[in-house]
Amino acid sequence: MATVHGKIRRTALALVLLSILSASTAQEPLYLGGAAPGKVINLDVGAKMPGYRPALGSGGFAAPPVPQAMVLDPGRLVHQAEEYSAQATMACERALDHQQQSQLLAWSAQNSSIGAQLSAASARESAASANVSLGYVLAARDRSALQLEQSTQALNENRLLQDMTAGHLQAALELKNQTQLLRDQVAALHSSASMLLDSATRQTANNEDLQGILKRLDDVERRLKDLEEAKKPAP
Repeated sequence: MATVHGKIRRTALALVLLSILSASTAQEPLYLGGAAPGKVINLDVGAKMPGYRPALGSGGFAAPPVPQAMVLDPGRLVHQAEEYSAQATMACERALDHQQQSQLLAWSAQNSSIGAQLSAASARESAASANVSLGYVLAARDRSALQLEQSTQALNENRLLQDMTAGHLQAALELKNQTQLLRDQVAALHSSASMLLDSATRQTANNEDLQGILKRLDDVERRLKDLEEAKKPAP
């Protein structure tokens, strides 16, 4: 901290000297009433306005173009010293502000650097996580492709079974139709057999009646013979 304040003091002193130098270059030489008439002391050796060409007198002093009545008094010098001190204090405060801003910027840059490092580490972790996620996605894609292939195969087998079932249903329908036809034929045969059985039954009854008639005829013939034998005269 002492080193910083020493640097600030040196900077303020340099600013004061520069301010004095710039102020002295902007001023004309002051007129001293105690000097020779029309002569002034050149307080700032070599200081002059831009483009000003002073004429050196016999005493080595440069005569101003217009005589100046200003006298060097302690009050004015103190006032100028106070002004320069105030300017130096302001410059020191500005330097402190600049230093604080520089420190803040340095801290901000350091924080930004740390944040950038953390962001880079997070980016690396995100990249690694993305690679892992990509592996999971690729594995899931492979599983999905395998499941799709298995589903397609099962669908084809199901279609084949449906075709086979449709064929079996068609064959079963044909067998059903043939069975119904056979049933109709069997029913017709049963009806014909019943009719034949009825005819045979009636024929049997007629035969029995005929046999009864024949028996009665035999009885009648026998009786006739007996009557004829009875009618014959005795010998």
